[in-house]
Amino acid sequence: MNEYQGEYSGRRNPPTHTEEESGQLVFETEPPAKPPRRGGKQHRILAVYGDWERRTAYDASFEECGDFHAMRRESTRLLVRGYLVKDGVLPNRARGGREHVDAYRITIAGFDALRELNGGTP
Repeated sequence: MNEYQGEYSGRRNPPTHTEEESGQLVFETEPPAKPPRRGGKQHRILAVYGDWERRTAYDASFEECGDFHAMRRESTRLLVRGYLVKDGVLPNRARGGREHVDAYRITIAGFDALRELNGGTP
């Protein structure tokens, strides 16, 4: 799957036949993902991770826009691109969620992409 496609099911909830068929069709026909745009959501979230600190996707979203959930999926997209890497777990500060969630940190490739998006400066 490319980074813009997600799974609609999990181990506890396997996809129905139609969901599975439709997901496979999307996977085969979707164009490759475009690189992050300067000033776009992925650029803004990547900039949050640019300090090399570990944080959850929820925390990165909150730091960027004041909402724990609004931009948390951008961290997953950056992870798939290789710009972030999972680095243990941290307590989840978002209400109503799991107690601990994955922590992420920026990679060298992510820092290089951030530098390029910033016009040559980190």
